[in-house]
Amino acid sequence: MLINPMAALAVAAGAFLAGYLVSRSCREKGLMLGATCGLVIYIAMVLASSAAGCGFGIEAIFKLIIALTSGALGGITGVNAKARRRSL
Repeated sequence: MLINPMAALAVAAGAFLAGYLVSRSCREKGLMLGATCGLVIYIAMVLASSAAGCGFGIEAIFKLIIALTSGALGGITGVNAKARRRSL
């Protein structure tokens, strides 16, 4: 009963972190880079579930929306994060 919500939470956390890290390193185009990270994670998830023989249901559509949104939010957060100042 808790597998689908926990899987959605894991997808959201992974997409957010990936979008944050990529956009933090590039410092530009956070929305696009974050959404792309979410899409890549979603494609990997769909390929793994199809290899395991699972079907494509309405949960997959929700996970796509969650992955794209979380990745985009992570990308925006990564671009807007303050850069660390190095002290000598």
